[in-house]
Amino acid sequence: MKKTLTINISGTVFHIDEDAYDKLKTYLNKISEHFNKEEGGHEIISDIETRISELFTEKTIDNQNVVNERMVNHIIEVMGLPEDFVEADEESQNKNTQSTQSTGYYRRRKRLYRDPESRILGGVCGGLSHFFRMDKLIVRILFFILFIITSGIALPAYIILWIAVPKARTTSQRLDMRGEDINVENIGKSVKEEFGEMKDSFNKYKDSSEFQKGKEYARKAGHSVSEAGRDTAHVLTKIFGAIFLFIGFISLVGLLLGLLATTQIIGFFPEFLSDANSGLFMDHIFSGTMASTLIISAFVIAGIPLLLIIYAGTKMLFNYTSNSKAIILSSLGLWIIGIILAIATSVGAIDIFSTDASITDSYSIKSTSDTLFITTNNEKFDKYIETRFEVNNVMVMMEGDKEVLVARPQFTIEQTTKETMEIKVRKSSKGNNYRTAKRNANKINYSYKIEGSDLILDPYFLLEENSKWRTQELNLTLKLPEGKIVFLNDKLLPIIYDIENTSNTWDGDMVGEFWEMKSEGLSLSN
Repeated sequence: MKKTLTINISGTVFHIDEDAYDKLKTYLNKISEHFNKEEGGHEIISDIETRISELFTEKTIDNQNVVNERMVNHIIEVMGLPEDFVEADEESQNKNTQSTQSTGYYRRRKRLYRDPESRILGGVCGGLSHFFRMDKLIVRILFFILFIITSGIALPAYIILWIAVPKARTTSQRLDMRGEDINVENIGKSVKEEFGEMKDSFNKYKDSSEFQKGKEYARKAGHSVSEAGRDTAHVLTKIFGAIFLFIGFISLVGLLLGLLATTQIIGFFPEFLSDANSGLFMDHIFSGTMASTLIISAFVIAGIPLLLIIYAGTKMLFNYTSNSKAIILSSLGLWIIGIILAIATSVGAIDIFSTDASITDSYSIKSTSDTLFITTNNEKFDKYIETRFEVNNVMVMMEGDKEVLVARPQFTIEQTTKETMEIKVRKSSKGNNYRTAKRNANKINYSYKIEGSDLILDPYFLLEENSKWRTQELNLTLKLPEGKIVFLNDKLLPIIYDIENTSNTWDGDMVGEFWEMKSEGLSLSN
């Protein structure tokens, strides 16, 4: 029992026993060592392997499916060993010829192929000349005479042969076409002759006047193209330089105008723009240092790329010499610093609104009447004039020359089980921690008063002087026992917020009416 291997020779798969594989591998290694150093060696080896594949295919089809050692010995006998064909002189050549004849090299019957190397149309006449061992010119003359004698019938016959007869593509097919032995020697000679012919043809063409003229024309054309390319690149560089300069300059002006407009809101340059400066963010939300840092960071982050675009445009346009690497690295460093400052400042700005705190107080309302008339004391705020800004229900108003932060409270009514009316005041604010947030809530100033059966509320709450806006809110809740009646004055409209009632009346439509607290809830009084 022998071990069987699977091999691939020239694209065909064969099964071969282990002894035959070792002998075939040794033989192919000798072939490779012999021809690898020669010109066209790879092509020679490939053609030899193709011929071996053909012989193996014939043997395995006729006899058996597995290649054995006897078949490999036969292949070696047919193809010959490379050392048999080393021709040092005429004497060794004659000796090798005798050896070739004595070993019985395999000679196949001559086959008809189209000759692609000596073709005028399809190579049919060239193939016929090899098959009948005639001169190619004689075959072509005979075909021409036959064409005349048969009144053109020979032309379809030529076309049929062109289609039916295969072209001699491989070295083995070319040797088969010429009736020569298909062995290592002839395959090597054929490939070398082809490479020699190609090399001679190329050398002749290279030395010809046509090649020299073409070479000179190509050189001149390349020089012209190179000059045109340089001129085009120069023009394009100037055009792009002008575009970069224009875009960078316009964008930088837009950035400066935008930052200038921003400073009018936040008061970054109070002395420079004293009339336009509102001081809203500077005085009532962020500190001056924080605002300044944000503005500078914004200019650095957006401005440095624009300045680099302007720099690139001027350099492309005017082609001056400068240390671009140092400029770019310095700009990159400043840009990174600007980003770090912006992030750090933004985190600090967000942090001051991170924590909530609230304070709630309840106060009894003593009234001898079952009906409570609720209104607002708008006259108290007549001295606060010229509302400058209103953001999130917070306004900056002027009390003389002083800016004051004011905001509207939110008023609602709820049912209570107690017998007396109460007003609950809830103050809330934000800060960077609970203590700060509670302190900010304590800085909310609000007042109301009771005169007989009237509850008079302030329409605004104020923040203490120098207080910052931290989303302060004030919620007023009137706790109304069952059986009590309230009248909502029209002046309450700006501060009424989500008063639940049995008729689902909208807050704005509840003013100017009497409402009674019943067991089922606040109801319109009849």
